[in-house]
Amino acid sequence: MHLSLDSAHGELDDFLADRVPNRYVRLRLRDEHTISPMDDGVAASFDDLLDDLPEAEACWVLVHFGYADSDGDRIIEPVILSWAPPAMRGSAGAQLVLGARDIALRLTEPVPQILLTRRMSHQDVAQFLRSRH
Repeated sequence: MHLSLDSAHGELDDFLADRVPNRYVRLRLRDEHTISPMDDGVAASFDDLLDDLPEAEACWVLVHFGYADSDGDRIIEPVILSWAPPAMRGSAGAQLVLGARDIALRLTEPVPQILLTRRMSHQDVAQFLRSRH
């Protein structure tokens, strides 16, 4: 199964070109086969970004995540967060993983993907990203 990105391709290209910490593009499933943009912007913090996740709808958030690597150097890395509210997790899980894959295929660089099964702190995500390098 492949999902198509409805009018989001240009927004994804613009997003990758502008590496601002906590800049995001939020995407949602418009219908059974189409991903479309919900909104975009710059969150005051990663916690604020998570606080604004919808309570009744699954979505993907492509975010520039800022953290310090193991040497203490500042890194700003794009990440795809896949989110489903607790009540939807069983039914939305596979579709979220496939959707994140299809979003990643349209990007010009490899982007880590995180399926949020719980609220993760900035430190949790940073630790996950550090472990990949």
